[in-house]
Amino acid sequence: MSESESAASVESTVADVPERYHSLDHLRAVAMFLGIYLHTAIAYMSSEVPWAIHDPARSEFFDVTVGAIHLFRMQLFFFIAGFFACMVQRRMGAWPYLKRRLSRIGIPLLGGMIVVLPPVFVAWEWGEEVAGQESVIGEFSKWPESFDEIPTGHLWFLEYLLIYYLAVYLFSRPAEKLERNGFNARADRTFARLMRSWWKPLALMSGTFWLLLAGPQVGEPESAGVTIIPTWNGLLYFGIYFLFGWFLFRQRGLLSELLRFRSVNIVLLIVGFLAYGASMEEWLRTEVTSGPVWWIGSLGAELFCWTAIFLFTGMFLRRFDKPTRWSRYAAESSYWFYIAHLPLVIALQAVFFPWNANAFVKCGTVVLISTLVLLASYDWLVRYSIVGTVMNGKRLRARKEAT
Repeated sequence: MSESESAASVESTVADVPERYHSLDHLRAVAMFLGIYLHTAIAYMSSEVPWAIHDPARSEFFDVTVGAIHLFRMQLFFFIAGFFACMVQRRMGAWPYLKRRLSRIGIPLLGGMIVVLPPVFVAWEWGEEVAGQESVIGEFSKWPESFDEIPTGHLWFLEYLLIYYLAVYLFSRPAEKLERNGFNARADRTFARLMRSWWKPLALMSGTFWLLLAGPQVGEPESAGVTIIPTWNGLLYFGIYFLFGWFLFRQRGLLSELLRFRSVNIVLLIVGFLAYGASMEEWLRTEVTSGPVWWIGSLGAELFCWTAIFLFTGMFLRRFDKPTRWSRYAAESSYWFYIAHLPLVIALQAVFFPWNANAFVKCGTVVLISTLVLLASYDWLVRYSIVGTVMNGKRLRARKEAT
């Protein structure tokens, strides 16, 4: 099978992914599905972070799981996106690749902002009214009145991908010169030494944690999605993860290095999460925006993030390297699930707000109903339609596929 476009960076159909990289495509789908859980569970956290609804039924379990997922999910996504971007650009060439990205990423971004975000505004305002709480965040609490107030909401990652793909295209010619001058070879050797070391999470976090210091809260580089104009530190922060994936594809034999040093990574993961958690608790209590709390929290967040990426990627490389019918379907549908889920999730949180049930029952019910509705909408309305063709490539129904 040729190394063609991949859904792993919301690129193409799962059938196009080389079999040895299907584990990364599975992991990309998991990152998308985790976003649905995160946006559901946030309403049932014991601490009140900015959200449309704070349900009276709460549990600290959701604080821990939401915090852990949020620390590495989108960074993992951009790492995988960079890996497959390098693969596909090498096959297609810089300009054809950029044109394809404008279609596969740009159209869903524009369509989502026009079709999906207005229902999010409505559901958000309804949720705040049902919960009887004042608006706590700007992006979904009012309609935009100027260009810089236009939000991208949960679709912000698509805008970031377009910016990175454009940067890749613009840098393609200079990169060819660097290749001829031997710079890329030297960079590859340095990267290989880093990947073979046990201390790579420590080295990599030193290049990203400082970008968190200018963020709106501990462990956040920016309030992504609040405005269509991204911040420089947010673009640079997630761009480092994208670039990491790019370099890893250049030396894809180093993927096996992610299977090593598991015990060390687990220890570093725990240390990082404890440091972040303690700092986050202090920030929620005092709202301090600088000093030791901010530094320790940022260091802990990045230590957790890098080690989580290594551990999860290594696990999927080892355990989920064989594609199945259901894993392909999940990988394809995850793009639609994530784009369409937010208004549904918030509306269901509002519907079940008066229900006298514990947080686990409420959260599980919202996740289950959301999943069933999104699954039905994808299979019946999207997969074989022009929407599905734009997002994942043309699909034929089973009867036609068999002929």
